Amino acid sequence: MQHHHLTSTATTHARNHDGPAEPLMHPAAIGERDTGPSAGRGRAHLTLAGPPVWRHKLILTGRLDHRTAADFEDEIECLCEEGVTILTLDLRQLVAIDAAGARTIAFRGTVYRSRGRDFAVIPGSPAIHDALTEAGADSLLADDPGETGIPLLHLASSSSERASRDMSTAMIKHL
Repeated sequence: MQHHHLTSTATTHARNHDGPAEPLMHPAAIGERDTGPSAGRGRAHLTLAGPPVWRHKLILTGRLDHRTAADFEDEIECLCEEGVTILTLDLRQLVAIDAAGARTIAFRGTVYRSRGRDFAVIPGSPAIHDALTEAGADSLLADDPGETGIPLLHLASSSSERASRDMSTAMIKHL
């Protein structure tokens, strides 16, 4: 499996010879000057924003069983490493699942959530729903995924700036 690496910006500090280190201004912050009493000092007014949200829907096709579970696990781990914050696993096109596949979803979902990320499953058929329930994945099942397959709780954005940094992706994985 090929891993994709994402880059991000980091805060850089400049040190004056006679004073403490000061953060350099990010190009996006130019023009956002403070107009208050300290404006004469030439410092930029920066507002901290939360991290971007990356929603990803992984659509599984084929069979998730003891032969394909390792490939599925690698895919989930790769998505987490790449920074997906909200992962929706869509099983509506999955032909079959065995106990090993259902346990893998339950385990990987729990691990994903323990890392502070969101993980939800759209089970599809009653047989797949039953297999996931037997594996203890009840808490991962999406109540109402809406048209996008992403739990409705996560669709709201607090500002237009944040919305422009957020992204949604989808991928079909044949097992």
